[in-house]
Amino acid sequence: MNEYKIIENIWFDKRFAANLGTMEMLYEKFEEIGMERGWAEYPSQKTVSRYIKSNVIALPQDKEFRAEAAAAGRKKRSKAGDEFLGAKADSALSRIRAINE
Repeated sequence: MNEYKIIENIWFDKRFAANLGTMEMLYEKFEEIGMERGWAEYPSQKTVSRYIKSNVIALPQDKEFRAEAAAAGRKKRSKAGDEFLGAKADSALSRIRAINE
């Protein structure tokens, strides 16, 4: 896989964005992957930062946007749980009412 594709995959990973990952965190993860793959050389942190800033920032990369996106994801997941619990509570309530009649 192309080194730059790996950088993009890390940057746009939902867990990385939810953690409000910084350029430094991105490079640490990139180095980790490089070591796992046995790369002898890979781009410097400055090169990776320049690549992100010049090529990848088609989507907003500021922390506020990424925080909002992560919060929206959490909110969406929590609503799904609320719907399930609401349906379960309604079912239990109807059974209790049936017993009392």
